Amino acid sequence: MKKYINFFSVILLATLSFTLMSCSDDDENNETNGNTIEINGVMRTVSTMIGLEGSWSNGSGEFTLTVDNVKNGTNDLEYYMFSFQSAADLKKGDDVSKMQLTLSPPEASYWESYSYQSGKATVMNTNKEKSEITIKFEQLEMVYKGDIYKFNGTTTLMYDFGN
Repeated sequence: MKKYINFFSVILLATLSFTLMSCSDDDENNETNGNTIEINGVMRTVSTMIGLEGSWSNGSGEFTLTVDNVKNGTNDLEYYMFSFQSAADLKKGDDVSKMQLTLSPPEASYWESYSYQSGKATVMNTNKEKSEITIKFEQLEMVYKGDIYKFNGTTTLMYDFGN
């Protein structure tokens, strides 16, 4: 009888170990890898699913900060397009804010170009193999007719180094 009780105890414990296991919903299928940035005081998720690749050529360049905009269950994308002037392509340590930096935010018309007011946008890393650039925004303010966009945080963006 003792043999049966031990056998049933082992079977019961084995069964409980499978039935008490659960799955969580913390899977990271959102394609962000924790890449976030603060825009006008609101934390935004940088999209890595779709974006525009930045580049430099003949003295001018651009990079685009693409963020998710979730409203009513729909995920739209917003594009913050930055342009700069530089004699050479971007490298680690460059302060892009000192390179005649301009911004075309999502709601702006084509002719509305926001200009640099204050803060920094420093290149923290370049990865030519992955076509990525990491930029640290420190209280970067871009202004057009009194309207201000303020950026804070470090983010990695797609960037073509032309190699």
